[in-house]
Amino acid sequence: MFWQQKAGYKWFESGDRNTKFFHSLVKGRRQKMNMARIQNSQGSWLEEEEDIATEAVEHFQN
Repeated sequence: MFWQQKAGYKWFESGDRNTKFFHSLVKGRRQKMNMARIQNSQGSWLEEEEDIATEAVEHFQN
């Protein structure tokens, strides 16, 4: 039930226990939501995690 909710599929029967399927869906969603790089206000791309975090904070402070 946990993996069914985590995968975001509501149309499965509650008795379905195909955990490999649910694990792969969750893993794919996590990879899709990961930001590898962002573009700052000057137009250059930032790829380091610390630089991305700093730019995000500065963006929302402005």
